[in-house]
Amino acid sequence: MASKPDFVMLVVSALVGCNQSTVEHLSLAAALRLPVFAVITKTDCCDLARIPKVIGDLTALTQSTDLPSDLAAVVQTEDECLSAAYHMACGAMMPIFTVSNVTGQNLNLLTRFLSMLPCTVATKARELSLREPAEFQIDKCYRLDGVGKVVSGILTSGTISPGTTLALGPSFSGGYTKVLVKSIQRSHTPCQLVRTGQSVAVCIVLDDEGFRIRRGMVLTDIASPLNSCLVFEAVLRILCDVKVITKGLQGTVHCGYICQTAVVTDVDSQEALSNPLERFVKLKFIKQPECVRTGDRFVFRHGRIKAIGTVGLVMGLDGPVF
Repeated sequence: MASKPDFVMLVVSALVGCNQSTVEHLSLAAALRLPVFAVITKTDCCDLARIPKVIGDLTALTQSTDLPSDLAAVVQTEDECLSAAYHMACGAMMPIFTVSNVTGQNLNLLTRFLSMLPCTVATKARELSLREPAEFQIDKCYRLDGVGKVVSGILTSGTISPGTTLALGPSFSGGYTKVLVKSIQRSHTPCQLVRTGQSVAVCIVLDDEGFRIRRGMVLTDIASPLNSCLVFEAVLRILCDVKVITKGLQGTVHCGYICQTAVVTDVDSQEALSNPLERFVKLKFIKQPECVRTGDRFVFRHGRIKAIGTVGLVMGLDGPVF
């Protein structure tokens, strides 16, 4: 989720077939509303009668999700690759490929299909996102001799160029510090402009050299609202037994590059939502504030409990920003 995937490739071994992991991954893809295509591997290790059974089991599993199970089809020719790529991107089809890495069977179809996948972000939507305030989610932080502090991650909105002054945070107290973008590299090549959706490494100069950088922080436009919160409301869509979501439950929240334990401090009654598999909850991070915004989607995990959440009301921290 952190890298903002456009598609899901579900890999199923022809020897093992569909198992519990297959069910969980299909459920996650359906909850995130991501187009799915399936790749059945190791076809050279089993007899011909095994492949149709695996395809049938895979199609049957999709019937319990929002995926287009009625239009699951095996791609057998190169002419079908273009149609499969278009219809899958529209959410109207789940293409299935049967391949073997030993014999090379149908690998040409899979590579051709991947080369034909369209961009899922509309041109107008991409242009609008470029005009939004910049927000860069940090994945890793380095300190390089002769260079300084470098952060890598993905730009989720706006644009960034060298010489720009941004805000970095939130810290453990919920504050931000000003940073200057010294230089930018993409694929080890210097660049002068970063656009929405691109993964880059950014060399920064901090106003406060003692400011501790961690995974999950953001670089954002100083003029935009600088958000930091410990408590937020969300709607959880449960992928298992709904009765297990109770007050006091602790689980890990994965939202972009944020990965932190949160506790359920309140759970509304089921009547509050029309979907019986959903719960309206209030969550609180147990360690430090994070930058989450209304509408952000996240994964909530605790053991075998898995849920997809959508952030609602965010209760920001009071106090000085810088």
